[in-house]
Amino acid sequence: MGDTARTLGIGPVIPFEGKDYTVSPLTFREHGKFEVWLERRARDIVRRATDITPEQEIRLLNEVTRDAVAGIYSWGGEVCAMASISLHGRKELMRLALSKQHPEVDNELVDRLFEAFFAETEAAMKLANADPKAEKLAEAGP
Repeated sequence: MGDTARTLGIGPVIPFEGKDYTVSPLTFREHGKFEVWLERRARDIVRRATDITPEQEIRLLNEVTRDAVAGIYSWGGEVCAMASISLHGRKELMRLALSKQHPEVDNELVDRLFEAFFAETEAAMKLANADPKAEKLAEAGP
């Protein structure tokens, strides 16, 4: 994808269910939304645990809050990086990238999209979020 398209926030298009969906590059705003999603996911996991006492739940929720304040779930960090390569994380990132130009996109549509075109969605995300510096280094060769 060219620098101009990237600057304008224009990404590859995925035709799906009779509509063309543009995969927009992720910006700081989407990075922040992913961080919030990750924090919420951590709290939900604690709340769903059935083998802990109420006191343990409170302690674990406090730990999640402390981790969030410390930036453990921040974009670029280890936890965020691991989450971003998980299937749930990839789907959330795709939802964020699609919803920039298609606010109607929801989790169900992304699930259907991944089921139908997993390889294509992954390629579109990579293309929309390619690192131009890395591309230029690769073109220059050793």
